[in-house]
Amino acid sequence: MAESSEPVLFTKRAQRGTGQNAVDGVCLITRTKVRWEPSDPSKAQTAVLEISAITRTQQAPGKPFIKLDTATGPLVLGFTTVSDRDDAVDLLKQSKPAAPLKAATASPGGGDKLLVPSAVQAAALFQEDRDLESVYKSLVVAGILSEQEFWRTRQSQLRDALARAGSGGGGQRSKQRVGLPSAMLADVKPSADGQTEKVHFTLTPQSIQQIFVERPEVHRAYLAHVPRSMDEKAFWTRYFKQQYKRMAQRRRQGLTGDGGDDDEDELFAPFRKQLREQEAAQAKLAMGRVDPTVNVAADDGERLGGGFGALRDGASDLGGPRRRTALDSIAKDVNRHAAVVLEGAPEGLADLDMAGDGSEQQQQQQQQGRDTSSIAVALAAQQKAAAAKTAAAASAAVAGDGDSVSPERLREWQERAASALDDLTLDERHKQYTPLNITDPRSYFDSTAAAMADGPDGKQPTHHHHQQQQQQFTGAAAQSAASADAASALLAALDAIQPLALPNPPCDPDLASAVVLELSQDRDEELIREFGHVAAAALQLPPQDRTHGVQSLLLEHLRAEALKTNELLRHFWACMPLLSAIRAEKAANLARHLQEQRGLLASHMRHHPGSSQQVHVTMMLRPLAHAIDAALARYEAEAEERQRQQQKL
Repeated sequence: MAESSEPVLFTKRAQRGTGQNAVDGVCLITRTKVRWEPSDPSKAQTAVLEISAITRTQQAPGKPFIKLDTATGPLVLGFTTVSDRDDAVDLLKQSKPAAPLKAATASPGGGDKLLVPSAVQAAALFQEDRDLESVYKSLVVAGILSEQEFWRTRQSQLRDALARAGSGGGGQRSKQRVGLPSAMLADVKPSADGQTEKVHFTLTPQSIQQIFVERPEVHRAYLAHVPRSMDEKAFWTRYFKQQYKRMAQRRRQGLTGDGGDDDEDELFAPFRKQLREQEAAQAKLAMGRVDPTVNVAADDGERLGGGFGALRDGASDLGGPRRRTALDSIAKDVNRHAAVVLEGAPEGLADLDMAGDGSEQQQQQQQQGRDTSSIAVALAAQQKAAAAKTAAAASAAVAGDGDSVSPERLREWQERAASALDDLTLDERHKQYTPLNITDPRSYFDSTAAAMADGPDGKQPTHHHHQQQQQQFTGAAAQSAASADAASALLAALDAIQPLALPNPPCDPDLASAVVLELSQDRDEELIREFGHVAAAALQLPPQDRTHGVQSLLLEHLRAEALKTNELLRHFWACMPLLSAIRAEKAANLARHLQEQRGLLASHMRHHPGSSQQVHVTMMLRPLAHAIDAALARYEAEAEERQRQQQKL
């Protein structure tokens, strides 16, 4: 290859494409690259592929065709004979493990390892950013840069893009927690056929999971009795009988009776009592962190479970204790359901979707039993882990490392609760003051003025009292004068500040605009001297309107050339200074391509001579040309300096 020092291991005639659109050319393979060059450069462009970037190799049975899939698209080559194709495939298989780049993402822990997207990830990135795809094709596919060099300068951008895509830079897609439906268990309503007195409930793995999460006593009863003392069908029959009885009682009595749980049920009552004791202990532990001096019935809502209290003022509760019990039961159900929905589906539970159809109930009963058991066991394991974490936090709190109240803070609260607040007491010496009458504030000030006129003892004020008042008024006047002097001094200091004398004074927008126009005047005059009155007419338009006369297709092409030039310049300046032979070799390759790009930009600026389009194109491309000139001048200086140093050695 002309642009690589690697030896060519394979050279065979090959056509690109199939059928009438096939183009004759030559296929060359080295240790790291596959290159196809057309016999007639006017019919097609040269294609260069990194062997490590090839994701799949397909062969046509009995035909000399090969298809190389990459992130940017496939490359189809047709050889003269099948043996030539097989030789190329064997060489690609041998070179694939030895390629310096693997089309996979780096591990999360490898900070120094190069992060390179896979073919699927690269295709997704190119779908989001068309400019990135354009630069990749113009530099990597064309063989100017390697895959490693291209992605090395985009590690931060690539890492962010992969994280947004859900791979986290480690090739493993982060799993989003599954949400739960907002329907409550009360929405699982029975159905009847109208012919018999039987009531049917539809039970699915999703509803089983929701029942176990929202009704912990049912979950514990299932683990304790199924399949030891009863089978699963008998267990759920008993559960739904209780639920049906509960709903019927609430509907019949209109919440005037006790709509709570049936504590006489020997299957669920022991576990329900156990849960109540645990909730009471947790509520007591939570109330231990509340300052008793500011506890305004803060524990009133703790009996309502996972949420907050739903009761209003007790005076408005006309139903009495029985209505309060029913409301508490409903509030517990709502709060528990809301807490479960906000937490989401427990992790590790299978997302099963097996609706219990009555016609297939016998066939699915055994499978549903296994699903219910797996759900119950997985949920129990997670609850055990959560309980262990809670116990560890409680032990840390007892040791003084947690969120519980320290003994010193608790002692301070107790002392504060035992003593009254000072500002709420009335001292004996302050009883002579007249309390403030907020209904008529004038009476307070009138009584104060009369007391001051009669003196402190109700008599006429003495000379000593007048003297004391005068001293107080004099002190107040002096303090007021001092405050006024301080304010005046501050205003004087602010007025003395000169904005123009500051290190970075604020700039007038009009002045800034005038400076920009003055700096660009030389370039405008240069364009007028070069293109004459056409440039003068074009410069009269606002900057945002100077591209209206240019075709959109030409603008897209020029934009692609600008992106390519900027990318070449980025990689070129990354090689400066030339401290090593590798940098010097890479800089020489980039300098050669920059020279070619400079000639291409110059040809664009020479098109349509004497037209306003030439002026507009020149104005757009001339900064790029100057940037290339500066880079080439720097390369020549660095190359001469490096040559002198080598001669000294």
